Amino acid sequence: MSRPFYGRWLESWSGLPEWPHTTARPSTFRCCGPAGSWHGFRASCDIAGELIPQAYFDHLRQGWSQHLPAVLEHNRQDVLSLQHLLHRLLARLNGEDPLMEGLDWLALGLHLHRRGRRSSGWRALRTAAELGEPRAELMIARRKAILLEWRLRRPAAALRIVEAALDRLGPEADLEKRLARLRKRARRSG
Repeated sequence: MSRPFYGRWLESWSGLPEWPHTTARPSTFRCCGPAGSWHGFRASCDIAGELIPQAYFDHLRQGWSQHLPAVLEHNRQDVLSLQHLLHRLLARLNGEDPLMEGLDWLALGLHLHRRGRRSSGWRALRTAAELGEPRAELMIARRKAILLEWRLRRPAAALRIVEAALDRLGPEADLEKRLARLRKRARRSG
């Protein structure tokens, strides 16, 4: 099951993402849509989401709806939830969220690389690798090997990096091709 950048999916018994919308309570409805459940609190409101369009159309036809104050409160809670979600996302994009895991750091590193912020991207990838994310370790090993082999002209050092990465990560097609090429190059030069 995939995991979005900003939080964990809830799993239902069928294995599909669970999106709890409303659960009836004696006096009110409890709204627990995706925005509220992602960041740890559930907003309560006085109207179920499926009743909101009817309340709005009643207001248009009659000039007033008894449910209109509840609709406005529902919308106010949605705006506050989205504001909180935006702040959480911005904190993650800046690497300031203490709850970030390896996959979060990997996603941040890839995003920063695409945006041209390479040193920040590598820092995020190193953090992901330290947290045990194998794809980040693979990317770092591959990049180190390329730099050592081609820019610094040290194929023996690149060979050691690739061998160590294969020992840690197991078989990886790109690294195995690079290993074969580096061994061939080492035999020619040595």
